Formats: sequence, C-alpha cells, structure tokens
Amino acid sequence: MSSTKSPTYSCYVIDDELHSVESLKDHIGKMSELRLIGSYTNPLIALEEIRNGKKPDIIFLDVDMPEMSGIEVTELLPKDIIIIFTTAHSKYALQAFQLDVLDFLLKPFNHQMFLKSVTKAIERIGKATPKAEIESIFINPGTKGKIVQLTIARISHIEALDHSVCINTPPERFVTNVNLKEIEAKLPPSKFARVHRSFIINVDQIQSIEANFIVLQNNERIPLGEAYKKSLKERIQHKTITGF
Repeated sequence: MSSTKSPTYSCYVIDDELHSVESLKDHIGKMSELRLIGSYTNPLIALEEIRNGKKPDIIFLDVDMPEMSGIEVTELLPKDIIIIFTTAHSKYALQAFQLDVLDFLLKPFNHQMFLKSVTKAIERIGKATPKAEIESIFINPGTKGKIVQLTIARISHIEALDHSVCINTPPERFVTNVNLKEIEAKLPPSKFARVHRSFIINVDQIQSIEANFIVLQNNERIPLGEAYKKSLKERIQHKTITGF
C-alpha cells in the first residue's frame, strides 16, 4: 500500500541572536512539513543569499537587529514570501500589521504558539492564486458600499500615503485604505516592481530610467530608491539593448 507524501515548505531564519536561531531550528525540526534551507544572524548576508536563489516559502524574521531592522528587511524581500516576525518587543505589532506580515511571535514562545503561526502560513500558501493570471483587481475607494474594478494594464503606479494607498490610472486616482504590501501581493509580479519604499510602478509604463528617478509614459516622475536599483535593472535586463 503506497502512501502520499505530504508537501514540505522551505523555511529561513533571520535573527541576530544565535540562541534564538537555534531555538527556531529546533521548532522547525519537530515538524515534518517544514524544511530549513538557511539561517543567518546578519540580515544583509541573508538578503543577498535569498536574492541569489535561496528563496524560501516562509521566513522567521527578528525585528530589532543592529545591521538592518526586520521592518527594512521586509520591504526588500520578494512579496510572495510569507513573513512571521519573531521579537521580544510587542511595540512592533502595529508595524507588522501595516506591512501585511502574516503573524507576530512574541519571544519567548512555545511550540504550540509556533505551530499556530506555521498553520496560518501553510493555509495562506494553499490559498495563493497565481498572480500572473490576474487581469484586474477590485478596490473600495472609500465611498460606502462602492466597489471599483481596475484593469491591471491601466495602473501606472501606486503610492503609499500615511494610512492608505493611491492607485493611479491616469487621468484618474483612487485612494483606498490598505497598505502598500497588501496591494503588492495582489499584483502580477511580471508586470509590477517596487522601486521605492513608497512606490510600485507598472514596468510597461516606463518611459525612461534616470539616476534617481523613473519617468512614466504620462511624464510623471517617480523616485528610484537606492535599494531597488539592482532588482529593477535585473527585471528589465532581457529587454535592454546596449550600444558600443
């Protein structure tokens, strides 16, 4: 009698405290559904490794680290990776929510709490819809009871405001009360790129790329953050024709 093997989910641990890394390794090792593919106490090295191909399904990420905070790391990670914050400070809970982080594990936590977070992660992975197939999104522009459908191709860029985002479909603009990471997660990654901590652009809408900004087809200038230049260059490399 043959048995069906359960799927496994790759995990990565980023925490500047070695004992916390070892504790998470122990929790992960107790679950046959999880597979640890990497861990680092230095978030900068971890980011480089993930960008170079070691991309996990789930990251257990400390928030308070000297080289780079977990908040900053989250903004630079691929948007389809599930992030679970692990920290000793409850003050970061609001920021975790705003970044659309899946869960918040407050240290010290037991295996039951760990299991609860992992279960949420596995459920989200199971419900994930292929983003490349999405041709439109529905938003609530703030008017009670009103829902607007926006065609993906019409969106030029999205800007983060204080407690909302502005979706630009020239000449129209729609403000909706969600965070930038939540919107980013619903967009097809083949069409959109984060170019600044406050901006996402439609790559097909690029007119030109300057040193520190991008000009869109409607001549609007969008700031280009230093941390996003390399990934944008890689995104358009296959379309780039260079001279002598």
